[in-house]
Amino acid sequence: MRMPSLADTSLLLERLSLKFDFKSSRYWEWNYKMGRTSGPGSYGRQCVAKAKILNSIIDSLRIESIVEFGCGDGNQLTHYDIPRYLGFDVSETAVRMCMEQFSDDETKGFLHYTPSVFDNRTKLISGDAAMSVDVIFHLVEDPVYRKYMDDLFSCARRLVIISSSNHTDQGGKGVQHVRHRKFVDDVAAWYPDWTLIAEHPVESIDGKDIDSFYVFRRSAPDS
Repeated sequence: MRMPSLADTSLLLERLSLKFDFKSSRYWEWNYKMGRTSGPGSYGRQCVAKAKILNSIIDSLRIESIVEFGCGDGNQLTHYDIPRYLGFDVSETAVRMCMEQFSDDETKGFLHYTPSVFDNRTKLISGDAAMSVDVIFHLVEDPVYRKYMDDLFSCARRLVIISSSNHTDQGGKGVQHVRHRKFVDDVAAWYPDWTLIAEHPVESIDGKDIDSFYVFRRSAPDS
């Protein structure tokens, strides 16, 4: 019987601490350090269904570059047709995984996202579109959610693409790292220069409800 290593013990203690002092960024770093993935929505038929919608949006709106907040383990990205891509993630482990996986692809880059020191007032970090796929309902802390949304919209020149739930039904007891939000109402209140121009429901798989893609367009040119 193998004795747990120091690293195993450290990860176990970190998981126990998360039960009493949960932080989204710590949870996802722990998740990837444990060898886990970005979840079932990033694999299999769900992943393919989402990629089909996103690639259609990219083609129809002639999107040349995307900044994504929440690149995860990079599996979904392998299904996307994005001319130029910059991915952020709160997990350093996930960023390193993506850098290794796409090391030969000069159209893709990755950076660690640290909300407390992310400042894009100069708009030097920008793309035709900023994108968030299945992240918002994992931002359980209100200040973290608001900062994430501010940073996401700050990086978009023309469009913001969000795949998420858009309700507040937590499904009974729920789980620690999931909190559903009616984020479309928040976008309307917080970013009046942005308008929802399309909603693309993801095809239901095995009778399970899957979230939609929401596309927002800036109503005035970015100065």
